[in-house]
Amino acid sequence: AFLTITLSNFYFAFDRDQQGYVDCDELAAGFTLFCAGNKSDKLSLAFLLFNDGDSGSLSQPELWRFLRSFLVALAAASHCRAPLEPEMVSEVLDQHAADMTARIFEESRAGRADPSTISYEELGTWYNEGG
Repeated sequence: AFLTITLSNFYFAFDRDQQGYVDCDELAAGFTLFCAGNKSDKLSLAFLLFNDGDSGSLSQPELWRFLRSFLVALAAASHCRAPLEPEMVSEVLDQHAADMTARIFEESRAGRADPSTISYEELGTWYNEGG
């Protein structure tokens, strides 16, 4: 029963509009937090899942989806019982992911070849240098 409840809570955390559907890429990326593997493997998977144009880089909306998937997974796993409605929790997670995306793009701007995207290497460098 515990596993069923936990997995159900996890699934419904990713059901942003309570329609019974989730974005499989976001769900998969969120699950990677609980899987074996190093951060480089998980970052590689994110680039495979969220890089819509196979450019080898993530746009700001793609990076936002990646970061949001981790935040949703962490919130679901923490069994956070904040005194907020699910819609408000979703808005808070959306905003934190947007803030983090903007911060990453701003802090890594000097080292990026294309200011509108961030590559795997550029994101890895930002992360390893204190991100």
